[in-house]
Amino acid sequence: MRILVDSGCYDCVNLGDVAMLQVALKRVCEFWPDAAVQVITNNSECIKRLCPRAEPVAVSGKRSWLADDHLPQPVRRLLPGVATAQVVRLNRSLRRRWPLTLRSTLSLRRRVTGRDSHDLTDFLNAVERADLLLICGQGGLTDHAHSHAMQLLSLIEMAVRRRIPVAMVSQGIGPMKNAELLSAAAAVLPHAQLIALRENRAGLDLLTQLGVDRARVVTTGDDAIELAYEARSAHPGDALGVNLRVARSSGVGSDFIPVFREVISTFLANHEAPVVPLPIGRGIASADCRTLRDVLEGIASDSDGGEWLDTPLKVIEQAGRCRLVITGAYHAAVFALGQGIPTVCIAKSQYFIDKFLGLEAQFGVGCSVVMVDSPRVKEETIAAMDRLWRSAPDLRDSLQQAALRQLTAGREAYGRIVDLTAVVGFNNRI
Repeated sequence: MRILVDSGCYDCVNLGDVAMLQVALKRVCEFWPDAAVQVITNNSECIKRLCPRAEPVAVSGKRSWLADDHLPQPVRRLLPGVATAQVVRLNRSLRRRWPLTLRSTLSLRRRVTGRDSHDLTDFLNAVERADLLLICGQGGLTDHAHSHAMQLLSLIEMAVRRRIPVAMVSQGIGPMKNAELLSAAAAVLPHAQLIALRENRAGLDLLTQLGVDRARVVTTGDDAIELAYEARSAHPGDALGVNLRVARSSGVGSDFIPVFREVISTFLANHEAPVVPLPIGRGIASADCRTLRDVLEGIASDSDGGEWLDTPLKVIEQAGRCRLVITGAYHAAVFALGQGIPTVCIAKSQYFIDKFLGLEAQFGVGCSVVMVDSPRVKEETIAAMDRLWRSAPDLRDSLQQAALRQLTAGREAYGRIVDLTAVVGFNNRI
């Protein structure tokens, strides 16, 4: 049995993505103890730490094979839009109908430019030999991640054409309005044997619109809940945990930082509590530590914004010190709620609104979502914080029970994948 894993977490800089991948690899090793596991990545050291038996497969090979065109950038800039579209169609046709021709062409081009083709060969071999393609823990099938989403769908299509079972777990899907992406998703996703969603508020209806049989869809919650639940403290905390995601995907700009700081300061004037940062994104596009340094200046003693919190478990344990968390980053909420800690979520873009309202639907009254665009955002946020701070002790058990239900549903989904691979797996390959 050979399992190829694509988490979308190639550089391992988002600790929420790392947590989902960590749980996925743990479950893979538990449910398929004798399987060979390969993980698409560009951070092989991270993969080896998470799962010593896993074999890294360079993401550069995947990106090279699934690129829409292979023209040099200067040439692409000179071509009119119509010509570029024709090149894209030709490239996709070659990939589907004459893969050997495309493979030879790409290898030749690399030799001419003095580069080897090991990454491309390793990726293609990994797909050809796979008995299961596991797409785990990501919210990449959405408009703002268009390029990644198209490549992910192309990878699934490669597996489907080879009759390799495809399972998708801990998925956040949508929003999706781009016509090209909708068309590609409708052509591919109905062929996945199982899709396990983090929430059923938005993703389930979208999958139905795309033609996916509801019998193939389950709602499990986020896989990272398992790490948080298992690390839960026996005693409630007394701190206020804070995160703010300033990024294109969240729609929140740096102009909101003074507003957010005022909210925290006003809350602390009425509730005596230490303040701790809960950074999740560590990459250039979502450097939470940098944002938290600005937010917590003069408020918290941790002046580096939590730079030292460089693993999921460290952030989870930091969240465990809290009585309440306020966050604009999704996995800071997951790490808190999974331990029974109520959370106020700050949302602006539809992408984050869907994620946070999905969490609210999964966890209930212990999760409250406030819209940044509300004209009364400060008052609504402070009111939600006050309410959840007071009720935190009473909410702890119900939140932990919600986490346990989702954890159990996630493990049951992996059990279904085991059954699927036994029926349509490597004994039914072309």
